[in-house]
Amino acid sequence: MAGNIRENSQELDSLIRKIAEKAVGIMPRGWRLAAVGYFLVGEELLDHQQIAALCGADEEYRDLMEESWDDFDLQDAALEIKELFEQLHELCGRAGDNWMEATLVVKGNGSFKMDFVYEAIREYDNFFIDDWRSRYLV
Repeated sequence: MAGNIRENSQELDSLIRKIAEKAVGIMPRGWRLAAVGYFLVGEELLDHQQIAALCGADEEYRDLMEESWDDFDLQDAALEIKELFEQLHELCGRAGDNWMEATLVVKGNGSFKMDFVYEAIREYDNFFIDDWRSRYLV
């Protein structure tokens, strides 16, 4: 997983696995594909997070961040995932790997991959979120 990088690969793999395990633990019944994103926006690097899943054969996604507003267990899990992403960003930053977006994609069969984007995020709005979903929930 962590082939040609300068970060401590064991620590990097461990953090990514923890994010994946925590994400799988909050997925709704019938999910088949999930995306968990962490975004650093603007010059202030304000952090944002998205957790979404495709469920069933109808191709409808569920917005778990929205659902967390009414579910304290989901809120707690989302906060734990955010803290893991913060640790991941700090680990990568120590090696000069300053990404602005990290997205974990998890399939229902248990396989997962992490994707990093280095371009600055200027606007975090509905258009950005819709674009993110269309890139990762396919």
